[in-house]
Amino acid sequence: MYRQEPSVHQQTGIDPDMMAYIGRAASQFRLSIYARYLDETEMARMRQHYGQNAVEWPPLISQVRGLMASGAAADSPSARELADRWNQLSRPFAGDDAATRQKLRLAMQEAPELLHGTGIDQAMLDYVRAGISSPT
Repeated sequence: MYRQEPSVHQQTGIDPDMMAYIGRAASQFRLSIYARYLDETEMARMRQHYGQNAVEWPPLISQVRGLMASGAAADSPSARELADRWNQLSRPFAGDDAATRQKLRLAMQEAPELLHGTGIDQAMLDYVRAGISSPT
């Protein structure tokens, strides 16, 4: 959205190239934190796929936030559907290995700066995890 709003570029002085640079810097910052938790193989996967589905995350985060605000239970069909989508978007960089996913959970708990600027917070992560783990 920001990239397609020239008036915002003029107001802020941040053009699309600068925004892309900021995005890359934020990604590198997050990857440096994940490197403290993941082994070389896990980090290679993370680096290869990190940001792969970047444009799909904001709408999903917004949908989850809306569902949470509506009071829908994490095990409701709607929440489970969004949790499944979350899991699908995470799979390229996180894989299916339970130990790797646990390391990522630990990183997000111990390094909350990973979530800064993402629209995601611990309450949302807990909600999504509950939806993923609920029986169908």
